Amino acid sequence: MESPLATHLALDQERLDRAIRVIGEPNNTAAVSRALQECIARREQRRVAELFGKLEGMLGLLTRPNGLASRESAG
Repeated sequence: MESPLATHLALDQERLDRAIRVIGEPNNTAAVSRALQECIARREQRRVAELFGKLEGMLGLLTRPNGLASRESAG
């Protein structure tokens, strides 16, 4: 883990307390760090899923009987 960066953030205390309870981390710093890690991972997974969906769509066009490849060869 990288060295911590001293930062002052204005956070809603109720939300922070709830995050600490839900995440299960022992303090504010650990809870915020874990929340950031999970947020980043979730966004990266979503991006990969979107790219995979686009790839599947493109492959489907190329392999379908009435897809792009069929149209090009017929044309």
